[in-house]
Amino acid sequence: MSTTAGERFERLTVLQVHAKITDGWRPMWVDVRKPHEWAQGTIERAEHFIPHDTVIANGLPGVPLDTPVLLQCRSGVRSAHAAAALVARGFTDVTNLEGGILAWTEAYR
Repeated sequence: MSTTAGERFERLTVLQVHAKITDGWRPMWVDVRKPHEWAQGTIERAEHFIPHDTVIANGLPGVPLDTPVLLQCRSGVRSAHAAAALVARGFTDVTNLEGGILAWTEAYR
């Protein structure tokens, strides 16, 4: 688990996310890739598909600010940008999946 100076969201590895889920963590898992990327495959646990530019522009309307949110993209970069945008909008429990779907697929083929 790590954060960079100024960040107020967690960055977790695939193994850390898997361990937390095994322990009962149930975040709102959001895949922030683009629709054409979703068509190429998804992580089974990701239940929400909202492009990162939409999350950055609109946040997650209707979602309480204290909802645990896990963001994931292809490699972790876009989801980190979306995580920062959610924190800026007042979300208090935001996590980025480091390495994104690439790392998840590598670990759980």
